[in-house]
Amino acid sequence: MARRRRSPSHGASRWIPLLTLLVVAAAGAACWRPADERAYEDVVASMSMVKAKAFFEQYPKSAYRDRLVEDMIGWCKREDTGTCYQIVIETLPKEHPRYQEVVDAYEKRLADKRRRPR
Repeated sequence: MARRRRSPSHGASRWIPLLTLLVVAAAGAACWRPADERAYEDVVASMSMVKAKAFFEQYPKSAYRDRLVEDMIGWCKREDTGTCYQIVIETLPKEHPRYQEVVDAYEKRLADKRRRPR
């Protein structure tokens, strides 16, 4: 009996499951982001001070804390109301280095408002 010749695709079929697994693993790793990054993006997208406060409580050592504080201060500068600064003061952790800066800006706004003649 003549020996049956193997088809070239037979050897390659052994590698398909392994290659598929590697592709899925690489795609999963590329899409995975840390929880604090996703939470930060959610806060920024919604501009919610409630979510910001929860972020500060849930991720006290997050690398995104300073970035979020910077965003919140930027929101208040654009909005230009004392109420925004007041809400940020209530939301920011008291131990954050920028906390006193926000308090000073709020107090300055109040002092300027009192000095203005009506």
